This record gives sequence, C-alpha cells and structure tokens, in this order.
Amino acid sequence: MSETEEQQSPPRARPTRAELADATDRLVAEIDTAFASDRWVILRSETPQTTWRLYDGAALRHCAQLLRELAAAIDAGMEFGVRILMRSLVEAAVLSVYIHFGKFEAVEAVARAARHSLEGVQKEADHVDERLAKRVKKARKSAKRLRAHHANNPYGRNRR
Repeated sequence: MSETEEQQSPPRARPTRAELADATDRLVAEIDTAFASDRWVILRSETPQTTWRLYDGAALRHCAQLLRELAAAIDAGMEFGVRILMRSLVEAAVLSVYIHFGKFEAVEAVARAARHSLEGVQKEADHVDERLAKRVKKARKSAKRLRAHHANNPYGRNRR
C-alpha cells in the first residue's frame, strides 16, 4: 500500500433514518431560531440586501421542511406522497440555489415569474367565471320557459 492509501480515512457509513431525521429536526430548529430572533427586526430596513437574505433563509427553511415531510412520508410508506415531495424538494432546492447565488436580482426575477404565473391563473379563472355566468343565465331562461310551459300544461299533455 502507498502512503496516501494508508492515510485516507475509511469510508463513512451511511447515516440511518433516525440520524437523518434528527439532523433534519436540528436544522429546522436552527433556522426557526434564527428567524425568531430580534436580529430580523433590526435588519428590517427594506434594502435589497435584507430582502435577499430573508428570501434566502426562507428558501432554506422551505427545503428543510420539505425534507422533514419527505422523511415522514417514507416512514409511513406513502410512495405517491414521497414522489410528489421529492419533486417539490428538488424544485425548491434548485430555486433556493438560484436565489442564494443570484442575490437580489434573482429574488426580483422569481417575483416577476410568480406574478406572471398568478396573472395567467387569474385570467383563466375570470374566463371560467364568464363562461359559467353565461351558462347559469341560459339555464335560468330554460327553467323559466319550462315553468311557464308546465303552468299552462299541468298534466304534461300537449293541448291543441
């Protein structure tokens, strides 16, 4: 064996589920403690740097909470829930990295994209509301005609 092979530490064993759950709980608790401190009140100067730090921390907390939920779903044997949470965790982690390295400009880009998406959803909802209102109006006219017809023809027979 060469010297470098002897000096290398043995490979680390994979952590158990209990160790991962404990580490996740400690991470979430640490993030919650940081957000609960008065430090954020002092920093609340609405500067781009402060806004970026808040979003960066919130993104980290969101990832940690998804990790906690994912572990609970795995323990419960909820395969479909695990798949959904895993996808959400990957998306949140990518967005978190984007915000972290993109600074305030990334926060603004995410906000613009979210607003654009929400405006599209609102337009679609308004369109559905319009169609529904037209159908309700048409159904009321039809019901009025049917009531008038049945009032003139109580036995359902055509009178001629």
